[in-house]
Amino acid sequence: MLAKMLTIFSAWIEADLFGTLLSKRYSWHSLGTNNMKKILIVLALMSSACTPTRYVEPLPDETFNITVAAGGALFDYQGATIPLPLTSVVAGYGVNDDSSVWGALHTTSAAFGVLHTEVGGIKRVYSAKQYLPSISIAPSAHFMIDRWDKNKRFYPVIDANLYWKNVFSSDLFYLGVNNWFVLSSTKAHGQKQQNRWIPSLVTGYSFRPGQMQYSLETKYIAPNYSNENIVVDYLSPNSKGALGVFFSIGRSF
Repeated sequence: MLAKMLTIFSAWIEADLFGTLLSKRYSWHSLGTNNMKKILIVLALMSSACTPTRYVEPLPDETFNITVAAGGALFDYQGATIPLPLTSVVAGYGVNDDSSVWGALHTTSAAFGVLHTEVGGIKRVYSAKQYLPSISIAPSAHFMIDRWDKNKRFYPVIDANLYWKNVFSSDLFYLGVNNWFVLSSTKAHGQKQQNRWIPSLVTGYSFRPGQMQYSLETKYIAPNYSNENIVVDYLSPNSKGALGVFFSIGRSF
């Protein structure tokens, strides 16, 4: 079932972002075993946009953090609306009270044969006064390689976040924009790359009792891409992009 879901989802991504649109007359049965490898590579490419915000606020100075995350774009599967089950593990470190760095492994991609890693950092550029939000900027770099043909791809990503701390606790409410940049000048099959920017709009809440963090996040993924006439029926407020839901659990040391 999981492989089938990943196949359907990834087929649309390759068609919509890197090639000609795949119409709904095609089913997952017609994709074939050989195409599965290429589809899973594309799955890894999209997983940077289909992951929750890594860190909204920098970690305290010299603090380590481990976080596991799961979730993805919401789509209709046999009459039920479910998120794509993308998973990842993140390790972060507080360089000082205003800056942190992290590294991540995308475990779903790795399980299907694509090594997808990322490294990034976060910088608080404005510290809130009273009820105003704090502001953070978080650039990261994503590197992917498949185990079959050793295809390699690199994508820079940058997040901009506004966050408010609960006055009675350390909990956070946040808004953000995730920006994924496509460096390649061509899509699949040699087609010219029309869109170099894939944005996502983010809203989330992080419940943080003690050293633990539990975060729930919603994301409007790729609102500048059409979701019409494709294999997957995405949950979306219009004919663009897809809504996503993510949950993460972390602990600081």
